[in-house]
Amino acid sequence: TVDGEGHLTLVPHEQQTAAAPTSGNPTGPRIRALLGLIASADLPWTVRGGTLRIQDGAVASETGRLTVSGTLSPAGQADLTLVLSDQDASAVAGALRVPFGIEGRAGFAGRLSGPLRAPLVEGRATVRTLSLRGHRAGDLATSLRYVDRTLAFRETDWRKDDARYDVSGRLEWTADASPGFDLTARLRTARVGDVLPIAFRPLPIDAVVGGPFT
Repeated sequence: TVDGEGHLTLVPHEQQTAAAPTSGNPTGPRIRALLGLIASADLPWTVRGGTLRIQDGAVASETGRLTVSGTLSPAGQADLTLVLSDQDASAVAGALRVPFGIEGRAGFAGRLSGPLRAPLVEGRATVRTLSLRGHRAGDLATSLRYVDRTLAFRETDWRKDDARYDVSGRLEWTADASPGFDLTARLRTARVGDVLPIAFRPLPIDAVVGGPFT
């Protein structure tokens, strides 16, 4: 077995986001795009019996901070706790090729588990001062689960002024392209101008509505 301990400080190379072969894995370009957001990393680690343990590692982007704790096994199995704070949501949406414009300050608390090549990520995400296609859209919190190129969300608490949107659905990436999406929502005192930008470019329409939306 291998035992040891140390401290890893990472400053990505300027060219790290350049195109590279995907090896047939459609998740690869998105992972590289997300890694391209990293500005620095400071990871204290220990190895016991071949298993790598990270305790309170810090990863920073230009606009956010991620703390990481957990283990990586010799077989590539991960069990990591992730806490993201004050990240630029538009940068993450761009990396994931989300098919509509998102802006705001994002946070996340959850876990990454399973094989690193195809991990399961689940937890609670928040976006403050959310904007969709340039339209102010309030604050949002939702439970996320990403596995096998599908991002599902539920238990969404989305509020703007006196409006409330209870939303569930999923984004699915079937190829190296923008994802397909399927949304279901119940609207309460909702403004049409807040909802339409999810699927359409801004339209000169506004109204207050309630009821189901799919």
